[in-house]
Amino acid sequence: RGSAKKNENEKSHVHILGILFPGFHHDTINDELWGQNYTEWLRVDQWVHVLPKQQPKVPLVRYDLSNPLSLQLSIELALAHGVTSILIYHYWFYGRHFLAKPLQALLASS
Repeated sequence: RGSAKKNENEKSHVHILGILFPGFHHDTINDELWGQNYTEWLRVDQWVHVLPKQQPKVPLVRYDLSNPLSLQLSIELALAHGVTSILIYHYWFYGRHFLAKPLQALLASS
């Protein structure tokens, strides 16, 4: 068993991944599949009404991950709280890549 206190020079080999799900922004292919202006915020609203005693934690601001500033702030917040890597989930159905604006914005900013 090792010491509970880490040596300051010893690097941690534990990585904490933050996962960004891109469904919180508008996408035309999503409109085709789920209806006009569908985003995951609609699901959050529906969930609140299904289980009134067990409501999800709803952010004060409805962020849009296709907005580069929202994406940047989300990543900075995660990194400031110990997240070491960011994974951006993406979708590929029927030969089409959609809900990809956050990933495209991140790659463009590198």
